Amino acid sequence: MDNEITFEELKSMIAAKAVLFDVRTPQEIKESGGLDDSVNVPIDEVRTAFQSSPSDFKLKYGVPLPGKDTLIVFYCLSGKRSLRAVNVVKEMRFNNARYYPGGFSKYTELVSEEINAQELQRLLGIDEVKLFDVRTPKEIQEIGKIEGSTNIPIDQIKEAFQLDEKEFGEKYGATIPKKTDKNIVFYCGSGKRSRRAIDYVKEFGYSARHYPYGYRKYVEELNAK
Repeated sequence: MDNEITFEELKSMIAAKAVLFDVRTPQEIKESGGLDDSVNVPIDEVRTAFQSSPSDFKLKYGVPLPGKDTLIVFYCLSGKRSLRAVNVVKEMRFNNARYYPGGFSKYTELVSEEINAQELQRLLGIDEVKLFDVRTPKEIQEIGKIEGSTNIPIDQIKEAFQLDEKEFGEKYGATIPKKTDKNIVFYCGSGKRSRRAIDYVKEFGYSARHYPYGYRKYVEELNAK
C-alpha cells in the first residue's frame, strides 16, 4: 500500500530521529509506552492540530508543524487510527503522510524477537542456540556463514519444519528444534528472508528470534571488537 511503511523503514526512521506522531490517547501511552521521540497527537485532535498555525502547533506539541510535502508518519496500537489520521491530513494536502499498519504492539513484538551480534555470539559459545541460515548454498559457498549455523534455504523452510526428527537430521545434519526451544534464530544476507522464515515457523507453533542485519554485518561487528 502506498500509505504504509514497513517495520524496517520505521526502525530506520527512529534511528534517524525522524518525527513520528502517535495518535493513541495519553492514557494508553502512559500504560504501555511509545516509540522514542514520537509526538502524541490523539486521533480526535489530528484535524484541529494540522489546521492550526505553525506557532500554535509548536506551542502545543513541541515540534514544528510539518510542511505539506514533508514525510509524516503516524502510528497507533493496531493501525486503524493511524490510517484515519493519514486520510484526515491528506484532505488538507499533507501529501506525504504515511502510517505503520502493525501499530505499536506489532513493532514491540518484532523488536523483542531481534538479537544482536554479541548476544548471538554468546549463545553460540555456550551452545544454547539453534541457528539457521536461510540463504542459498551458492551464497554461503561464495562468502561464508556463521560457524555453528545450519543451512536451510528459505524456499525449504516450511517443508523442513514439518519433517520428523529422523528426516530432518538426514537432510540437514542437525536436530530439528522443539517447539519449546527458546533460542531458535534465523539470519540471511540482509534480514528480509530470515524475517519471512520466522513468520513461516510461527505458523507451526515455534517461537523464533531474528538476527536482522545479515551475515556480512555480523562479521563486521565481530571484527570491530
